[in-house]
Amino acid sequence: MQTNSVLSEIDRLTQKMHDLARSEDWDGLTSLENARRTLLVKIDAKAARAPNNQALVQKIVSNNEIIMHLAQNRKEDIGLLLGAFGGPNAEN
Repeated sequence: MQTNSVLSEIDRLTQKMHDLARSEDWDGLTSLENARRTLLVKIDAKAARAPNNQALVQKIVSNNEIIMHLAQNRKEDIGLLLGAFGGPNAEN
């Protein structure tokens, strides 16, 4: 599989993961993350740095940052809930 098509598939999965994170479907997001990991190892780093791939790479990175932010917010929410019920505070 060529780097461009791998990046396109990673972009598609990352966008879907972004949508799932927004809807708080963490199980669905996890399944897609596992699929995405298998594609990440197929990327030719040199080809990914090529100017014609930079917009796609930036889009993937941007969506991934949003996913990470939403996941961190969820982690903090769970920590607060656990603390409110006398459980261990998983905030950090």
